[in-house]
Amino acid sequence: MTIRNREAYRRSEALAAVPAEHGITVDFDVLKETRLKAGWPDKPAPVRQALARMLVGADFIAVHMSWDAADERSATAAANRLVAM
Repeated sequence: MTIRNREAYRRSEALAAVPAEHGITVDFDVLKETRLKAGWPDKPAPVRQALARMLVGADFIAVHMSWDAADERSATAAANRLVAM
């Protein structure tokens, strides 16, 4: 999961470079402020996931990874569509 988090971070950096190539500035301070305004509801997510893993078992991890695989496929399809456009 840590590796997936790092991959997502690197991907977001790469995607942020696309608007910059077209003269659009991405203000990361504004993005950070927006995320901070979301408040604490997102903070306990890792704890909830760990508890779910303990309660549900290995099936939880399988479902989570399947969901991530579907997410990756849709991201790839979106990127391919952008390239085609």
